Amino acid sequence: MAPTLENLHYIHPDVLPKLDNGRPNANADWLGCVVSPMATMAREEYKLYKLMLATKDAAVPGRLGIKESTQGMYAHLFGLGGQPRGTVFRLGRGTMHFGVLFVDSVRMDLGNQSVIIDAALLPHYAGAERESILCIANANAGPCIGVEIQDAEIAFWKHLLPTFAERCRQWEHKPLCEFAATGRMPLADDDDGDEHGRHYMCSCGVGVFPDGYLKSDEKSQLFLRQAVRVAIPVLSASPIQQDERDPQTAVSRSADGKKDGKPAGPCVEDMAAKRNGCLGCGAGASQDGQGSLQRCATCRIAQYCSAACQKKDWKSHKQVCKQVQGG
Repeated sequence: MAPTLENLHYIHPDVLPKLDNGRPNANADWLGCVVSPMATMAREEYKLYKLMLATKDAAVPGRLGIKESTQGMYAHLFGLGGQPRGTVFRLGRGTMHFGVLFVDSVRMDLGNQSVIIDAALLPHYAGAERESILCIANANAGPCIGVEIQDAEIAFWKHLLPTFAERCRQWEHKPLCEFAATGRMPLADDDDGDEHGRHYMCSCGVGVFPDGYLKSDEKSQLFLRQAVRVAIPVLSASPIQQDERDPQTAVSRSADGKKDGKPAGPCVEDMAAKRNGCLGCGAGASQDGQGSLQRCATCRIAQYCSAACQKKDWKSHKQVCKQVQGG
């Protein structure tokens, strides 16, 4: 059975109006507000995101990283915040290639009062033939803007890109569709232990584009036969994810630090409040006086003055530590 979407609506991109990103446009500044982290992240997500930025050596969780990457693409498409303009994006990091996006346009998603990136995705898979195609694409696609994606972000892209292709498809899934044959979507994810080389999208929509697609970029036309059309939306906070500390829905915390008479659990704000000291006792230096505070090896945010203090605090900290790394 071919896949169908239940939590994301289908769209027909060709009937949606395009935004003009062909020249610098001061009237596009509103878009920066629409795609900003403050607008797309839940209250707790945004607090965690700011904490991650303050702790430079901490990896941003995947669910926040993909929003950051998407925001960056919109900024480059319209030159927001002085970013260099471009319409071709290479997803990856260092020698790890995940794919190339050739953006045809940005369209108004009127039904959701939002916008989408209408693009051709050339995914990267392991194999000599695919490697050569991607090398040619990188060499001939013109100016290409790198979008650095972290390991935690890869799993989100693998799940979302097939969905973004499905929601805008003008083609039918074939009888031998890989999704139907394997009973899974995506075809591969991080749990397969294969790094990033296996196919994660079906081949049913490869090479299917309307006439005149990417007509302004002749070089990109060479790769449409190997690419699939995707509609990338603004990734907002999930409406079914309750924000525990939203003032309209939160359980009040009394002056003695309890919720409804029960001890309040650890939260991201606790780490933020103590980020300049030991999370356990508040000390500003190591217990032996021989060096700086040591970070938690898992979340890279919490700091401790000694191994004993970290061990004593672990029962409390592990709940937030898992939240930080679980995205």
